[in-house]
Amino acid sequence: MRATRSHTRFTELSAEYQGVMPITVALAGDFSFAAATVDVASTLKVKRGDVELPVTLHNRCSQPITDIDYAYTIGGVSGSQHLELPSPLPTHYDYPFAAVLPLGEVDEVGSYPLTLNITRVNGVRNTADGSYEGNIDVRYFVAKKRPLLEEFTGTWCTFCPRGYVGLEKMAEFYPDDFIAIAYHVDDPMVMKNGLPYTPGGYPLAKMDRVEWMDPYFGNNQEEVDFGIESTWLSYCNKGADMDLEVDAEWTAEGYIHITSTVTWAITPEADKNYRINYVLVADGLTGTELGWYQKNYYSHQATTPLYMDLFVEGDSYVGGLTFNHVGVYCASNSGLTPAIQGSTMEANVAFTHEYTLNPARAVDTNNESLIQDMNQLRVVAMWLDEETGEVLNAAKVEVPAFSTAINKVKGDATVESVVFYNLQGIPVATPAGGIFIRSERMTDGSLRNQKISIR
Repeated sequence: MRATRSHTRFTELSAEYQGVMPITVALAGDFSFAAATVDVASTLKVKRGDVELPVTLHNRCSQPITDIDYAYTIGGVSGSQHLELPSPLPTHYDYPFAAVLPLGEVDEVGSYPLTLNITRVNGVRNTADGSYEGNIDVRYFVAKKRPLLEEFTGTWCTFCPRGYVGLEKMAEFYPDDFIAIAYHVDDPMVMKNGLPYTPGGYPLAKMDRVEWMDPYFGNNQEEVDFGIESTWLSYCNKGADMDLEVDAEWTAEGYIHITSTVTWAITPEADKNYRINYVLVADGLTGTELGWYQKNYYSHQATTPLYMDLFVEGDSYVGGLTFNHVGVYCASNSGLTPAIQGSTMEANVAFTHEYTLNPARAVDTNNESLIQDMNQLRVVAMWLDEETGEVLNAAKVEVPAFSTAINKVKGDATVESVVFYNLQGIPVATPAGGIFIRSERMTDGSLRNQKISIR
């Protein structure tokens, strides 16, 4: 029992004072057998056709809810439905439950007023206010929103293990949709062509280039363990106006050719400008020098933050780490030029953008390559609002294994030109002392590649 400020936690006082204090609690209120409320997202987007409305139901009954009846009006068309829940809604007051309510058919894309009312619960009139009034956007399709998290970190930073854990666990939990770039500062992984912007501390991250936050706690000011997950999910739930997909392939010259496809779910504003940008990201970076050891504030702390065991059990410097999500080359800090005008695109029609990236430019400040394994690269694409700089959507793609750039020779073609590459795929003018890829361009346009050793 917590009675005064002298006891800041719930404490077992009966053993301390060798006594008990009986308490009688009187509960007053309307304990209805049929009460449910409903929440609908304020920025709701649904696909045209047979509209299915995602909602959150809340149980305010004194028993489980097994079924509901509801009435609706969307775009002037009214209807009613009965819905059997896939599993009973438990009898915890205000217990939330995600449900999908089928509505009528809407074929025209646009914004419509929506009214909804939960009329009956378990076959009995609903005694709670189960009504909602708002608007709903009907679209050709519902775009997939993938937020972009850009982290600023360094191995010299004592608190930066938070970011290491935050990015690793989020990538583990959401491998397809979590997109992150780690920009390293003043350590062996810093890239030469600079940062997109300057942070105010470390570790620090920015979501969609609009909000600064901690890469582990997220935007939760109470520093709830691993709050980055709920923050990221809230950005996902904001939705997007367009789908963004990206593809990558090796060229014969050892470059990465990128193709992005943007498909709008609505008609874009004609007078707005957009930019696209690409970042080359490397995984699997390791090193044995001191600069690769992560400085660690969390060594042998009394309490273990969620998923931080590696660093709590480690020393003040932790070695042997594998660094992933490392940004090694930015095509541009603020987006490629020229800007893309909204008037050049239309709803439900794919718009493509192509760009060729030279991995030889992914170097540190000493002009040493940041790429350790050509088979552990990916490209992150971002679609930006030119005026605000906000990332409206992002996408990622793994770069195919470098060996896939080796093509078969056709017919009796002869050698037209020869280029040597090191094992990181970087062109070498005069190879000497090591293993290289000899790439011969043939007169029929094909390539002949072979691994050679030069001593």
